[in-house]
Amino acid sequence: MPASKDADDEANAQSNDTPTDEKEHGSTRRYMSEFIAFLFGTFVFVVTFAFVVGHLFKGTYEGYMHAMYWGIPAFIAAGIAIFAGFYTFVVIPSKKAGVPPANRPWLSLEEVRATGPLIFRDGGVDLPVTFKIKNTGDSPAHNVTIKISAFFPTVKEALSGGILRKQREVCEAKRIENGETFFKNDSKTISVHLVMNRQEIEAQIADAKEALEKLKLDARAITPHLVGCIAYRFGKSWQGRTGFSYSVSVGDGRTAYEPWMSLTVPSNSTATIPTHNLPESLYLDENVSEDKIVLRQDLEGNYAE
Repeated sequence: MPASKDADDEANAQSNDTPTDEKEHGSTRRYMSEFIAFLFGTFVFVVTFAFVVGHLFKGTYEGYMHAMYWGIPAFIAAGIAIFAGFYTFVVIPSKKAGVPPANRPWLSLEEVRATGPLIFRDGGVDLPVTFKIKNTGDSPAHNVTIKISAFFPTVKEALSGGILRKQREVCEAKRIENGETFFKNDSKTISVHLVMNRQEIEAQIADAKEALEKLKLDARAITPHLVGCIAYRFGKSWQGRTGFSYSVSVGDGRTAYEPWMSLTVPSNSTATIPTHNLPESLYLDENVSEDKIVLRQDLEGNYAE
């Protein structure tokens, strides 16, 4: 039975990739036809315009009349060359660059959870995390990998889009990895073992220490964010991304907490900052058991493209 399923998946992969290949071949043929039209129009314009100039230099009434007659096809040829050139060098490249195939894969992030305790060590913090991913699109997603980093923003960074900038930096990093293939409707889990940098943790504490002490709060509080994206490929050259941004905090092991709402709420958003049902902060050098780790989705940074 498993062998039969694998064969069916391969067949579906080939059938789903075929329309994309046919579109790419059709686009190539269209490009060549428009390019030939551009060359032909340019050639005809040059030849006819030469006749126009030649008759004008005669300086006679008959020469002017012939120049006018030759000017008509020269004008038409120029129009053909301009239209074909614009379509060849502007329209077609922009279509290729900006519009993925309709039957593309889409990877959705169904669940993110800790699969082990958060432990402080001399060099940093260890945290194992599992991502449950599903392909809700119509084609296979190839080389599926997770690009992720733990980020400890300062107050200024948190209020000025620093979390989104860090996420973009992580997702755009060039890394050569052999990922998995997700066929249509496949749902799988991918595990990641995060090691957080202690120097970054201490820098965040130092930045917020004065403000926390004025509020009579524990200055050892830290707020890590897990930022990154699920990266994958499809077709011959297309790439897809599913971005994510989660804050890490501590719960009681029983409560279902509301999603985290960033303090930088966009002006066009109807989101509000919750004032109840909030988990607690992490504290430096205090380990947290798996059942009390809370990963809450941030307001921004979660997208699919």
